[in-house]
Amino acid sequence: MKILLSSLIFVVFVTISSNYAYAIDYTYPTINQRLTETPTYCAVESISDKISLSQMNEMMDKSQIAVNTWKEKLQDSELINKDFWDIKFKKIGKNESVSDDCTITILFRDDPEFSGSLLSKTLGAFMRSSIYIYYENQESIYGEKWMDGILKTTIHEMGHTFGLGHYTTDDNDYNRKIVTRNESPPSIMFAPAHINPDLRMITEIDVQKVRSIYGSYGFHAFSEQRPSEIIIENPISPLDPTYPFEFTEISKNTVKLFRHQDTMMTISGQINNAVYMSGHPVYILITNPDLSVDVLKVKPTRNGFFETYLNFNYKSIPGKHSIEFAYIDKIDQSKNLIFDVEQTDIPLPSKSENLNIVQVNNNAEQFF
Repeated sequence: MKILLSSLIFVVFVTISSNYAYAIDYTYPTINQRLTETPTYCAVESISDKISLSQMNEMMDKSQIAVNTWKEKLQDSELINKDFWDIKFKKIGKNESVSDDCTITILFRDDPEFSGSLLSKTLGAFMRSSIYIYYENQESIYGEKWMDGILKTTIHEMGHTFGLGHYTTDDNDYNRKIVTRNESPPSIMFAPAHINPDLRMITEIDVQKVRSIYGSYGFHAFSEQRPSEIIIENPISPLDPTYPFEFTEISKNTVKLFRHQDTMMTISGQINNAVYMSGHPVYILITNPDLSVDVLKVKPTRNGFFETYLNFNYKSIPGKHSIEFAYIDKIDQSKNLIFDVEQTDIPLPSKSENLNIVQVNNNAEQFF
């Protein structure tokens, strides 16, 4: 006997209140990551001797709380078939092998220096079916609340595994105020991260964004094993991955800072013709080495080309920077870029130098 379900559409209206005399636009794009089964998140015990056994056990427990928190939020949003939003958790000992039923592994590392494509102060990252949590950076940034930081960073990175990008606004001053005021940001995916991890939490807009990605069948949406015995009347279709950009590029992959001269870098790209719609801007999110974020909103030309500039002076923050590009709430993470900023006292370069265009860095497919 087949079960007939009615699909409910939840509409969320988000209002950003402020004292500004103009409207603030926000962007909350999706990335092309999709889960294709009921996911199992496996926390793997670290073999590092830099962490005590009790601390490791607490980090494992925090990861389980993160999984259960998302599970409860998503299942609470489903009135009829909560199993569509089931999420499983498993602990893997340091002497055990990761089993085949692990969809996503949660790995704990002291720092991100093993990867040349990560910012040195990164709290966490999602790369190639693994969540990385960097506990030394957590302790450095959050102090005595570093375990709470691990919990909220894990919840944030799980959002990326679902397909969520970063939530942010087009006003950099307002973004900085959001992460320092004594109230929760509008999203667990807000960039930059709040200075108080206790205030970072999953909000209704996060839950509905995940539901918009997977539609009425939840985590069965992209699976070949969708329950055949259940029929949903007027189901909400899942959101297929979208590739909004033909290319993105920067004019330098290394920006050298000179004491008496500014340095300019060009950021440009081309929107895919099949995606381009007149009147929609490109959002460019730049994450700096100190984890602060700058957002640029760029209007493309009629043929979908866009270009903007970044200016650097001797006081600019040295280190690795990352760039994400969003268009109509879609991100192709393969078009993310990485560049370095270096301080130097060497003579100024000639005008003929640094004219080559640096193409997309395909090693930059991570989300922080």
